[in-house]
Amino acid sequence: MSLSTDEKITSNPQQQGLVGILELLKNWRFRLNHAQAGHYVVAEKYLRFHDYLGMLLVMLSAFVSCFLFFDFKGAIDFRIRIGVVVAGVFSTVLASVQTFLRPGEKAELHRAKAARYGQLKRQVEVFVAKGFANEKEASDFLLHVETRWDHIADDAPVTPQSVRKRIGQLIESERQLQNAN
Repeated sequence: MSLSTDEKITSNPQQQGLVGILELLKNWRFRLNHAQAGHYVVAEKYLRFHDYLGMLLVMLSAFVSCFLFFDFKGAIDFRIRIGVVVAGVFSTVLASVQTFLRPGEKAELHRAKAARYGQLKRQVEVFVAKGFANEKEASDFLLHVETRWDHIADDAPVTPQSVRKRIGQLIESERQLQNAN
């Protein structure tokens, strides 16, 4: 989630005035909060998927490995032998899926981006809380936030549309609550 063209510091920030700068920072803090939340949600999904896939893979592999030591000469029903073969093929497919999709790696990428968005959000919160002496100080900070935000967004993994939609609904409901107060 990078800054839109109309939010970049392309015009002179002194024209916005201190109140406009403060409102812009509050808006950015709000958006950074939701970018952070979106990446954490996706990271948790990938981590759960990685864990479930890994547990299933371990159980199937252990099941198939146990039957490697059995003598199949009539001692075990044909259906069980077919089941063991199918479980072996299925565990191979699961291992391939886990290797190809890399859910653990994707979870870590999203978690790292969420942490970086959180750091930037806290910088904005501290700056707004302590205030700023003049428009030059505010302008410098706005440029710093814009640069860092763009840098974070440059190599951020894509957040799925379903998560963006859910976060968008949260944003809208929170804004309605803020406007009601």
